[in-house]
Amino acid sequence: MKTIREIAEEIGVTKQAVFYRISKPPLSLALQSLVTKENGILMIPFDAEILIKQAFNMPVIVKKPSKGSEKIAMLCNVTDGLLAQLRQKDRQIAELTTIIKTLSKAKFQKRKKPVKQKQTRPKIEKLLNQK
Repeated sequence: MKTIREIAEEIGVTKQAVFYRISKPPLSLALQSLVTKENGILMIPFDAEILIKQAFNMPVIVKKPSKGSEKIAMLCNVTDGLLAQLRQKDRQIAELTTIIKTLSKAKFQKRKKPVKQKQTRPKIEKLLNQK
């Protein structure tokens, strides 16, 4: 088990950055049952350490096998798949947004110019002048 400070040093960030990252969802939810507090210090088990390092996009070097490593590997694979799907959806949204903007612009340009109202004043003046 390691402390937040030890993990922060390995990653190359401040302990505040690590604490901030682990206190926000979804990482906080994943670590909820793993992290323990001993003498007022958060202790991070190996499984949680892997999740934290992945949150900082750090390569994880497995030094010792653990019983939860299979679950973590599975979760990593699922997460990678979901990230790929999310990137694809972002591209699709960007494409659709571009199409919508193009269609809206074309529709705006095709709008008919407003019909000018007939000028009735000259006709009225003409009638008045005839009397």
